Amino acid sequence: MLKTKLYTPRASLHAVERPQLNKQLAAAAHNSVSIVCAPAGYGKTTAVASWLRAREEATAWLSLDAYDDEPYRFWHYLCAALQTIDNSLAQKATSLLDSYQQVTKSFDADEVLTLLINDLVDYLEADNTPEHIYFALDDYHHIRNESIHRSMAFLLKYIPHGMHIILCTRQQPKIELLQMRGAGRLVEIGPNELSFNLLESEQLLNSHYQLALADSGIDELLRRTEGWPAGLSLAAISLQSSNNPSVDAITNFSGSYQVLSDYLMSEVFECQSEEVQQFLLLGSALPRLCSSLCDCAFGIDYSAIMIEQLVRNNLFIVPLGESHNWFRYHDLLREFLLQRLQRQRPADYLPMLRRAAQWFEQHDYPDEAVTLLIKAEDWSQAIAMIIRLSTALVKRGARHLLNDWCNRLPKDLVDDNPKLLLLQMKGLPESEQLLHSPRLLQRAQQLIDSSSPKETTNDNPRDNDALRAEIFLNGAILARFTLKMDQMQELLERAEPLIPTENITLRGQFLRENAINHYMRGDLNKAVPLIEESIAFGRRHDAIDNVIISLCYLITTEVIRGDFTNAQAHRDSVRRWMHQHNHISHPLANSYDRCAIELLREQHQLEEAGVLSKAQQAENYSAHIMPHSVQQHSLNYLYCRTLLSMHAYAEAETMVSAMEASPWILWSYGGASVAATRARLAHMRGHYDDAWHWAEQQQQRLLASEKFADEEDQLILARIYRHRGLHQPCLDLCEGIAQRATPNGRIGRAVCSNIISALVLADQGNTDSAMQHFAGALHRARAHGFVSLFLDEGEACIHLLRRAIENGIESGYCERILQQRQSYNPTTTPVPKLLSIAVDAEQNVAAELSLLSRREREILTFLQQGYSNKLISETLFISLSTVKTHLSNIYRKLEVKSRTQALRKISAAPLVQVV
Repeated sequence: MLKTKLYTPRASLHAVERPQLNKQLAAAAHNSVSIVCAPAGYGKTTAVASWLRAREEATAWLSLDAYDDEPYRFWHYLCAALQTIDNSLAQKATSLLDSYQQVTKSFDADEVLTLLINDLVDYLEADNTPEHIYFALDDYHHIRNESIHRSMAFLLKYIPHGMHIILCTRQQPKIELLQMRGAGRLVEIGPNELSFNLLESEQLLNSHYQLALADSGIDELLRRTEGWPAGLSLAAISLQSSNNPSVDAITNFSGSYQVLSDYLMSEVFECQSEEVQQFLLLGSALPRLCSSLCDCAFGIDYSAIMIEQLVRNNLFIVPLGESHNWFRYHDLLREFLLQRLQRQRPADYLPMLRRAAQWFEQHDYPDEAVTLLIKAEDWSQAIAMIIRLSTALVKRGARHLLNDWCNRLPKDLVDDNPKLLLLQMKGLPESEQLLHSPRLLQRAQQLIDSSSPKETTNDNPRDNDALRAEIFLNGAILARFTLKMDQMQELLERAEPLIPTENITLRGQFLRENAINHYMRGDLNKAVPLIEESIAFGRRHDAIDNVIISLCYLITTEVIRGDFTNAQAHRDSVRRWMHQHNHISHPLANSYDRCAIELLREQHQLEEAGVLSKAQQAENYSAHIMPHSVQQHSLNYLYCRTLLSMHAYAEAETMVSAMEASPWILWSYGGASVAATRARLAHMRGHYDDAWHWAEQQQQRLLASEKFADEEDQLILARIYRHRGLHQPCLDLCEGIAQRATPNGRIGRAVCSNIISALVLADQGNTDSAMQHFAGALHRARAHGFVSLFLDEGEACIHLLRRAIENGIESGYCERILQQRQSYNPTTTPVPKLLSIAVDAEQNVAAELSLLSRREREILTFLQQGYSNKLISETLFISLSTVKTHLSNIYRKLEVKSRTQALRKISAAPLVQVV
């Protein structure tokens, strides 16, 4: 993010006062949108920047260039510009945008803009905030992307009251503006309004450039340029070189682009010293300039002096921002100079871009660095830089750049380079990983196995070993996500001996995947120390992915084992480590909290689990995670389990549908498959035929399976068998699960199978045997604190709990389980749909509402109906400041800080009655 693009340009030393144009801009500000459209050099930027600097209200600025003609980059910069007003603005939209960028090439721009517009509405209506925002987008003509135009049309259509957007552009933007014109919400300022008049031309030429031209000379230049400000300035610079500007010099100035190019050459460029000429030429290769960048790129040590001289001589160099550290050439001058540079000094062009790219890399502008080399078509250097930057980018969660860069390289270069193929695979959006990764891995393997791979490893056998190991490890990950555990095991065994000792990245990846392999095979006793080793390795080497991903599996493992205290301790420990090492902004920084949802659910803390699920949904937006990611898929599954325990079937249906639409549908995280989860939902809703249809299709496979990954599906099948009266197959199935789960530490699975067996025996009337099984389940469960394992089995299990109390079997534990059941009533406790300040009990809300005055209750009524502050003031015939005063009093009495919090707090109450 280049911050200087967000600064309103400073006033030029030769700026002309334009009161009439300022009046036009001020009048336009009463509308939602102004379009300042004229060819290059009409002073659009200067006029709008000058007007904005004079405003007392909140203003924002965004300078666009050709690189911004890409939706993610465009909207990122637009949000960042708004955040120069207040850092809290556009945070939700930015987070959602980032999350889309991480996982997919396309995104729902309307969803991003809805968040942005709502954020702007809340900001403008809040207390102690400006009532107006003026936002200028300069050089919008660089934007050609149709999706950006469509999104801008959406933004302009729904722009909130108090917001005014100014588009400065050389061409009419391809945005549908007809409705805005018809509604009188659009003002357009074009060349006629921007052209200099005689007084402005006289001020420019004689006052600023001190040419002492006669009125006839000024009038002639004005006529020749048709009031084009840049043309007048170019003419003035040329005439400054003459102590006595002649009439012929003025008369001969003409205004076609070819003539302008000739003019720039003969009357501006050639008038400079050789030293200035060469600096101008070299500077044209760079889109932006600063002294240290120029020193590095040009191989000199006096760039600061030269830039100062260009500014002083007004040679069309524009300062970016208040600090005057960054500059750019006027576009026309740069285009003219660049054409000449490439023609005159072709041998210098490529080395200069290389040095500039190195400077950008060293100063942590990776995208600009690689972009320069790609622009220069210096493919070998670009590839080397991409490979060099890749580890750091992956570590900080910016791996999407790898795929972007590879897509901008010639396809044959990528397809013939195994390193690039692997980097492109790492950078793929998650929605495309399962689709494209196998092809990329296969091609990389073919290149490594061939006798002469191109541009790959410099024939270093250790490099080839490392590449093979990386291919095998990535293949193992794909095998894991498609539940091909034998293939995963084989690939890990092939990778391990090939990993160089010094390769920390591959070593950490192997430790993590090997630990996950043992987890997915159900050997939790072996998995735990291996997962802990992976976490410790990640901490030692600051390998964030290792720490976070391994921790997710460790928490899940501890939950299955019933070690809830240890699971919570691990979660707290890593959270502290993440904060201590400044990793809280990493895309996966808070994903370990996702696994705590199951921890809470197993203890039947369902409301807390539901709130955490929604909190994780919000965290996913800010952590670059979105709907088609494996993280979101896992979250949907865990939330769905919580919803089933809540008996919130409609919401659970939504989660199941989301999982069915995910490219990660095969991935179960060791839990139930998506199809089995749907069968469980159908069974709980009384749709028994649908559940049995799944059971008929899967029973042959599940009855023969001894895989850990099938256990949850088998337990669902057992429940369906019990309901259909297939008692013996149900008992056999449960006995097999218990026998496999117990020695491998899967306490929760063993207890669950014992509970279902006890219920079957009770159904058969074999009460003594049922209570014996149930007592065994209670005894094992009590040591760990399982609750939902019992309550999820319904009323029949409640009956056994009461029988156990009557018979003195773990009676204290049974009573605690029943108390937990009473603490959550699915018929009265709302399913969390929002991250919220919890809704207070109805009597507390009523007590707080009673503190409000009649006028405050009246205003609160309008808030509940969605009225804006302005509409409230107009409806009640009171000033806007009075409305804000009343709102401050309302927030204080309700003990909230915003309109949103107030509405959430009273959401359980009916519309407030005015009394």
